[in-house]
Amino acid sequence: MSKFFTKLLVLCMAVFLCFSSCSKDKTEEPVATGEPVEVEGDMDDTGADAKSGDAYVKGEEGVIYVNKASLYTETDDGQMKWAAEASIGDIAVYLGEKKEAKRTDGQKRMFFHIQLKEKEFWIQDYCYEPGTVPAFIAGDETILYKSDSLTAASDEIIPKYFFVAVYKDSINTGHYKFVKIACYCPELVYSWVVKEKFVKAELVEFDKTSIEAMLLVNVAMESKNETIRNELFQNAIELNSKYSDDIAGLQNLANVIENENEFLSKIKIEKIKEKFTASQDIELLSIPALNESRVLASVKADTALAASKKASITSDGGETEDWYFVQNKQSKGWIQSTLVK
Repeated sequence: MSKFFTKLLVLCMAVFLCFSSCSKDKTEEPVATGEPVEVEGDMDDTGADAKSGDAYVKGEEGVIYVNKASLYTETDDGQMKWAAEASIGDIAVYLGEKKEAKRTDGQKRMFFHIQLKEKEFWIQDYCYEPGTVPAFIAGDETILYKSDSLTAASDEIIPKYFFVAVYKDSINTGHYKFVKIACYCPELVYSWVVKEKFVKAELVEFDKTSIEAMLLVNVAMESKNETIRNELFQNAIELNSKYSDDIAGLQNLANVIENENEFLSKIKIEKIKEKFTASQDIELLSIPALNESRVLASVKADTALAASKKASITSDGGETEDWYFVQNKQSKGWIQSTLVK
């Protein structure tokens, strides 16, 4: 399996299975009451120096880069009440105000005041950035840089095909190496929220048709309904972008992932918090099964591994073996207990 597919698949597994043991942020989704559901972590650490509200230009457009991003309206007592959802790739106008406020569930967050489709809303700052345009990562191994310096490389990699917002002021500036991005990426280790970090410009795709196709792919990968998922993929393929062949391959892989999710739903998985060391070079697998799994990543012998899940699998011969879901930085997957110490 090619390396760029592997990177995307790791991301998809995180989306589908909600592995939150290494979570540093909170996200939310509406329920019947209109209130968000909290997930473990803390959204306060964005991993970047946030701009003040005055640093943004009123009236400039920006990209919403999180699918199903919550939109809020302000109550009479100044609280933010969930009102609707935005789609990944939506373009919203910044209305000149950024402030900290409490949601109706009591959580204090930072919000941008925006206009989207001729309506005014408030949106949390982790999923929107004024002064940006849509793009996606096109490189196989796209390293995140802390600044626009070749010496500022981090040890974090943005997955291929991942949707990002690119700051307009970093495009066509004469600095031929980098563009500045914002995104929300659960695959990153130190902070899922990226603001004003850099990637090499040659590894970012700005073509409009290609972006439209990859937006459909991003939404399709999150869908658990096979009919809807296949429809979205087909719509993406029919746009005839230069990535159509890749998208067809991703459609097949998405169906494989769904089958793996069904397998995982049928076994008992225990949450744990333990540390191990790889006793040899190890391949990290998509599910705790040798014959049906895919290789997501590999680690060298003596690599430190943090285990967050455990599953006991009984073979056809009646033997039971423990498996661990482990992670080292952005490498994660299932391994047999006999391979760690």
